Amino acid sequence: MIREEVRMQSSPTDANPKSAMREIPAVMSYRGILAMMISIDSDLLKAIITGQVPRKAQIPGSSVCNRLLKLDSRKAPPSIYMNAICDHEGISPTPHQWFKICHLMSRYMENSSDGNRFAMEIDQLIYPTEAWPITNHSFRRTLHRYTDKGSDVRCMKRRHIIEEFVMQMTVRLTTEEKQHAPLDAPVLEIGFSDDVRRRLRDHRQHKDSNYIMNLAEALFQYQYPDRFHLKQHVIYHCWAPDQPWPSEILLTRLAQGYTYGGGGFSHYGAGFSNGGAWCRRTMKDWAIFDLNMHSDADFQLRLQAVEQRAETQLERQQTKERNSEWLVSFYSATAEALMGIEEFAIARKS
Repeated sequence: MIREEVRMQSSPTDANPKSAMREIPAVMSYRGILAMMISIDSDLLKAIITGQVPRKAQIPGSSVCNRLLKLDSRKAPPSIYMNAICDHEGISPTPHQWFKICHLMSRYMENSSDGNRFAMEIDQLIYPTEAWPITNHSFRRTLHRYTDKGSDVRCMKRRHIIEEFVMQMTVRLTTEEKQHAPLDAPVLEIGFSDDVRRRLRDHRQHKDSNYIMNLAEALFQYQYPDRFHLKQHVIYHCWAPDQPWPSEILLTRLAQGYTYGGGGFSHYGAGFSNGGAWCRRTMKDWAIFDLNMHSDADFQLRLQAVEQRAETQLERQQTKERNSEWLVSFYSATAEALMGIEEFAIARKS
């Protein structure tokens, strides 16, 4: 799995390791990624892969809940976080409910009087920061909070990306057999931040956030008031300077957080915005993060277990090689003996 994830880093979806980490002397090795994986609690990793983090976080005393509480530190190092749209118990909306939201997304983007009135109402639902709507004379239409920002080209690109999200979600939802049962895995986003508490607050306030996720949350608030909202969790602490970009790439893929396939809200390649994150902390800071991780009892247990498995595999391989060498020697000696017997028999006949 680790080798596959590293191979997929060359995908145009993710940041190019060589460009994102050009200031780091060497690209992270398989050994480094293995160390990173070992530092993630195994139960939490399973929950990330299966999309059960929000739900298991609501079970007091569970291993996932306890690990998340440890990660939720006021003085957290650079971290990877998860945003997922769920109810208060961490349960995802149903396909039927998501179909309604996808329909409302299309309605929100309609360039009509009804679409504008609807968008004006949605724009004011969650932490409104400007007097929406705003008139754009070059577009000759009203601009809206979640689709229109910057140049005309950028506005159109946002709308295109939301349309693509709706299409991908529709494909996913139509394959679900139980339309009125919660999705097994919620639609989510994985992100990285040097200041994770501030970043999560910005996401809650729809400030410099993921506009697809923000629009979806606002529409859920409109359609199902106070029922679905963002569930936010810190899922990984980076403890080495070469971990920010690969950890975001790896966890985004493991959690299926990209828009394609209808798995998540991430439409921008993981790792692109944090290639220089390591230099925003001092080497002393990174030394402290490393020390804290290696002082963690759970990490040490997982590390010892991996080392024992590696030693066992090495012993098996060495035993297999020794047995192979013995067999080769045995067959060689047997062949030589048979050849000698054959030559002796020929000599006697002659």
